[in-house]
Amino acid sequence: MTTGTSRPGEALVLAAGRAMRLRPLTRDRPKCLVDVGGQSVLARLIGQLEAVGIERVVVVTGHCRELVEDALSSWPTSTEVEYVFNPEFKTTNNAVSLAVGLEQLRSDQFLLCDGDVVLRSQAILDRLLAAPGDGVVGYRRLKTPKREAMKVTIRGGNGGRIEGLGKSLPPAGCHGEALGLQKIGPRFVTSLAQRLASLDESRRRNWYYEDVFALMIRDGAEFRACELPGEQWTEIDTPADLERARRLIARW
Repeated sequence: MTTGTSRPGEALVLAAGRAMRLRPLTRDRPKCLVDVGGQSVLARLIGQLEAVGIERVVVVTGHCRELVEDALSSWPTSTEVEYVFNPEFKTTNNAVSLAVGLEQLRSDQFLLCDGDVVLRSQAILDRLLAAPGDGVVGYRRLKTPKREAMKVTIRGGNGGRIEGLGKSLPPAGCHGEALGLQKIGPRFVTSLAQRLASLDESRRRNWYYEDVFALMIRDGAEFRACELPGEQWTEIDTPADLERARRLIARW
C-alpha cells in the first residue's frame, strides 16, 4: 500500500447487501443495479467518481454478485473498476464488507461510499474531497434526525469534530444524519484495519462501519463533519426512497 500526499485516487463502494426492505424488486438483482433516471445507482456513482478524478474503484459485492460483475465489465469508463466478493454477506453487516474491500486498496487514502447513494452531481464528492482531515464524514444537518438514521453529534458545526456517531444515539441533541460518504486518509487507515480485524462474531454480524468509526472517535480519533446539501442527494432503502430518488432526478 502506497502513502498518499494529496487527494485520494481510489474509492471503495460497498454493494454487498441483500436490500431486504426493497423486496421483491431486489429478489433477483442487487440494489445498486436498480434503475434511477435511466441508469443504475452504481453506474451513476462510478461516473461521478470518475468525474472528480478517482482513478480506481473497488466494489464489494455479495447479493447477485454475477450481475454486478457483468455490469462492471460492460460499462465504458476510463476509471479502473474492480470487484471483490464478501463471502459472508448473508450473515454479516457492512463493517465486514469494508474489511474485505480495504484489503484490495493500493493506497492509504480513499473515498468510502455506500452503494445506495444517489447524488445530483459530482460537486458533492468535490466538497468531500476538499474538506480537511483524514477522517471526514459527510452529513446532512437536521434538527431532529429520524430514530433509525445514522445520527451524528458535532462540536462546532460544519467542519467541526464529530463527538458521536451511530443509529442508537437519541435523536434529541443530535445535529444531523451521516450520508454514507466518507474520506479516509493515512492517519486512520492502519487503525481502521486493525479495528475491523479484531471484531468478534457478534460485532461482525451486527456492526455498521460507522460503529467502528465511533469506537475510534471514543478513543481519540479526530473525525470531522462535512455538511452536504440535503436536496442534492438521497439514499435508497425502501420503495418510498426509490420513488423519491426518481422524483428528485426528474427535477435535477
